[in-house]
Amino acid sequence: MTEIKKAIISNRIYFKPVDLKEVIKTLTYRIESKSGQKGKFKNIEIIKNYRILPQDIVSVPQGRVDLIPQDYVVIDKRVTNPVPFPVPK
Repeated sequence: MTEIKKAIISNRIYFKPVDLKEVIKTLTYRIESKSGQKGKFKNIEIIKNYRILPQDIVSVPQGRVDLIPQDYVVIDKRVTNPVPFPVPK
């Protein structure tokens, strides 16, 4: 029996990636500090924009839909509340 692969979009995207290391590499940013020091050591800030949950499920920002593999079923659970646009005076 084949398992249906799903990606759930709410405030973040939750899915079990095929290649976990590739997702981690894509969502880890290294930013050098421009402190003006001319020494051997540079201040590097590492920003990780993912979270690994139990059972190797990954949580990524909802704007990174490009990381969802093509064969996954996307379930959109975002809440939309339509608000009437006010008429300007």
